[in-house]
Amino acid sequence: MPSSTQSLPNSQTYETGDIILDGDELSAEAAVALKMKAAMGCALHLQGAGYLQADGQSDYMTAYEADLASASDPFESHDYLNFLALQRAGDHPLAIANEIRKVQQAICSAIPQRVVFVGRTGSRARPAEFYETYPLLRKVMASLGTPIAVVADNCVFTIVSINPDAALIAADILRQTISAKLGYIPFVSVVITGYAHWIKLCEMHFQL
Repeated sequence: MPSSTQSLPNSQTYETGDIILDGDELSAEAAVALKMKAAMGCALHLQGAGYLQADGQSDYMTAYEADLASASDPFESHDYLNFLALQRAGDHPLAIANEIRKVQQAICSAIPQRVVFVGRTGSRARPAEFYETYPLLRKVMASLGTPIAVVADNCVFTIVSINPDAALIAADILRQTISAKLGYIPFVSVVITGYAHWIKLCEMHFQL
């Protein structure tokens, strides 16, 4: 997996796996690496849940890597669960949504963290001021497809996604960024949602 180095506002660095983020900006290489980290987490958990076998996962992962390599915008959300659902269910929105829900349930059965499903979040408002203050976080969240639905006094956050693995990675980066900048670890909750609601949130937050 690629790695990248960028700088936090106070010049501290932190790691998410073998990806080092250090800065106000996110490189294209790091954006792709974050997507691949989330995808590999999904693959591991789907195998653990018995949803897909290793050989099938390998074929999907190879196709996903090629798709990422050909993407025109490395910072646009290109979620592995969405990709997997398209490959398995075709391009009908309802079929995609149903496949994503099955995959979500399989992943949640295999991860130690409890991730709650919500049909709709209470707020869809875009935290524009927060994203402007933390441009690195905005690009991380856009790349992973993990909008921040709740921002309360920079100490309580809720991250929403269709992908439990991507949301957990985003939550870890958010905690470490706020800790490095403000000196405390915020409370970050993670929820997963349905396909249609996720699309609307990403469009609103990241203007896709």
